[in-house]
Amino acid sequence: MKITILSIGKMKEPYSGLSSVYEKRIKKGNNFLVKELVPKKKLRDEQQRDAENALILSELAKASSSSFIIALDKEGVFITSEKFAAHFEAWGNQSKELVFLIGGSMGLSKEILAKSHLKLSFSKMTFPHMLFRVMLEEQIYRALSILSNEPYHK
Repeated sequence: MKITILSIGKMKEPYSGLSSVYEKRIKKGNNFLVKELVPKKKLRDEQQRDAENALILSELAKASSSSFIIALDKEGVFITSEKFAAHFEAWGNQSKELVFLIGGSMGLSKEILAKSHLKLSFSKMTFPHMLFRVMLEEQIYRALSILSNEPYHK
């Protein structure tokens, strides 16, 4: 199974070191890719979100029709790590690729959310999107560990 994260922004310190740890762990035995999408220039609010979302839509256009798209959104559903692992396995069985979408500070557009098969939330709280990417990578690694009956989850 292929696992892809499409994320707005370039990973920076202090998060990049921890992100690298989880990326290496996930890549063992998995086809894992993180695409950092960065608009060419900084714009104002709505224009910035539009530019960021255009980058995500461009990448989604390249995805296979059998890809399962998961948008990370504060209005999404909440699930436990164990349920995430079970869903992760089911999604992987029905799709060739899992694509996780992390928007910028202005969030994802309604158009992108409509193209998603699932809207997933980790919390009602707001997090920096780079920290959130690390949190997502950790949960992907945790799900893979649960599915492999490895002790990491305990």
